[in-house]
Amino acid sequence: MNRFTNSATTSATLPIGAYDMASQLEYAQALEHHGGVGDAEAADDAVDHVALIKERVAAGDVAGAEDMVGRLLPAMGITPHVVAFNIVMDGYAQAGRAEDALGVLELMETAGVAPTVVSLTTLAAAYIAAGEPQCAADVVNITMPSLGIAPNTATYGLMIKAAMAERKVDVALSWLDAMEASGVPGDATAYGTAINASANASDAHTAEAILARMLASGLVPDVIAWSALAKAHVRARSPAAASQVLDRMLAAGVAPNAKTYGTIIAGYAAARQPERAEALMDELLAAGLTPDVVTFTSLMEAHARVGDVSAAEHTLARITAAGLTPNIYAFVTLIKAHRNNHASSPAARAEGAEAVWAAMAAAKLKPSPQAYCVMLRTFANAKPVRVARITRYVDAAITDGCLNHHVASAALWASYHARDIALGTRVHNALLDVCGDDDEKTAHVWRLIQDPIRRRCRYGSRCGRFDCAFDHTASSSSSSSSSAPRSDGVVALMQLPPSLFGDRTNAAGR
Repeated sequence: MNRFTNSATTSATLPIGAYDMASQLEYAQALEHHGGVGDAEAADDAVDHVALIKERVAAGDVAGAEDMVGRLLPAMGITPHVVAFNIVMDGYAQAGRAEDALGVLELMETAGVAPTVVSLTTLAAAYIAAGEPQCAADVVNITMPSLGIAPNTATYGLMIKAAMAERKVDVALSWLDAMEASGVPGDATAYGTAINASANASDAHTAEAILARMLASGLVPDVIAWSALAKAHVRARSPAAASQVLDRMLAAGVAPNAKTYGTIIAGYAAARQPERAEALMDELLAAGLTPDVVTFTSLMEAHARVGDVSAAEHTLARITAAGLTPNIYAFVTLIKAHRNNHASSPAARAEGAEAVWAAMAAAKLKPSPQAYCVMLRTFANAKPVRVARITRYVDAAITDGCLNHHVASAALWASYHARDIALGTRVHNALLDVCGDDDEKTAHVWRLIQDPIRRRCRYGSRCGRFDCAFDHTASSSSSSSSSAPRSDGVVALMQLPPSLFGDRTNAAGR
């Protein structure tokens, strides 16, 4: 019988260990030790209090679990096992409560329980979850050596993943270097994460180098590592190289999954190569894989980029035929297809886009900022400019809380085409409302609005007339230090002659 539940312990192999095999190994070693010295009661206690603490943490009562290891168990003459402390720390780490996790480490010291590599790796994870990666690095680089604890594969994998989240490829690679230099055996996850970090930075060269190091270490890249490499080439705008990754995978005996194909299809979509995207979709299906909505939408994007409305509509129908539900991005992509269909008149493009918008509403999908942005750009190029419809979409975007700098830029461009100073000023004032009293944010967002419109100026981005129109600094005669844009900048924009933009006005439709 045990002292916690008044019931017999049913198993000495309870699946404890809140997060990794290292915790379970520590726990198994504790049971082996107690069994070796014939201390059955201690073995029972180890099973019971760790299991109960795990249950508390799983139920969200991390503070209650901490109270058990810090007060209740010592009051009963029981020294909590290190795994019990680790589980409590992990509970705080999952919640991003780094200071509380550090407090558990201090409880361990008070109880005379030595922390393990799992303990300190968990503390590092808590700092990362709390948005303090430098503190996590200090735990690994300073605290661990001071206690004579060496980082393990999980530690390095954690730090590589944290660097990836910050898109710091150099930091991720430095952790990979440290892992190899320390002799710690890497795993596919650590290398795959580093490859993914390079992919997110559009650095295909580094991604290839990491894969080579992975192979040199004797590890076999899995589908995740290969898929990350394909993504790196896609991000580097080389879908052909990404396709070659498929061949290399197959030669290595690794079968691509649907996500691998989807990534490369998206690459061909960005490159405006719908034929190659369709060929890859055929390969995906021939391999017995099932595409998801994202992959179908990427295929739609390939057709939308070249204005092939019929092919985009056919792909949308394939989504439904596959038993899937089109999402907002699928409908937005179809709107793009109408916008880019230069074989039809601008008025016909606008009408087609509105028909898709109506279908989107019928599907009860809430418009996104991207949806409003695409619609406004479509109407900006429609001739004649339909001021009433543009105003309707601007008002709806404001009402739906979708007015960001992309939407505002498209709205101002449409306002310019309509020569509607009132509409442009309304967009300007709505933007000020979104930014509130934060002048720095207002000025920053206003600059973001300027850039896509400024780039359409036929005389280049340094055109003085354009800068005058977008003057967002306070008047030199004003005593105010506010950096908020002045409404007369909107008026000046509307008064710029169309010849200033020449034939580049269609850039709004890109």
